[in-house]
Amino acid sequence: MCVTSCGREVFDFDPVKGKSVVARPLQCMVGCTSCRVWCIFDAISFPDPQRVRDLMNRRKILSYVKKQLEERIGQRAFSSEEKTAPEGSVAGTSQ
Repeated sequence: MCVTSCGREVFDFDPVKGKSVVARPLQCMVGCTSCRVWCIFDAISFPDPQRVRDLMNRRKILSYVKKQLEERIGQRAFSSEEKTAPEGSVAGTSQ
């Protein structure tokens, strides 16, 4: 089921072993547990959520993600200014 139900194509089927294998783990969507739900063999597990939170805190991932988000929002704001700037003016500058 996991090979055919995963929309992100994380799994492949190994015909030699006769079972599904995680072929592309980095394509797995954070928070998705569909494969675990569909696995009739109860063969899929995920890390304890508290362990993930602790790792995120130790590595300061949230501050990094927040910085990325601020940069993205800034780029979009600048991009939309360029699209709405009156003809003959330069976006982001006052005349």
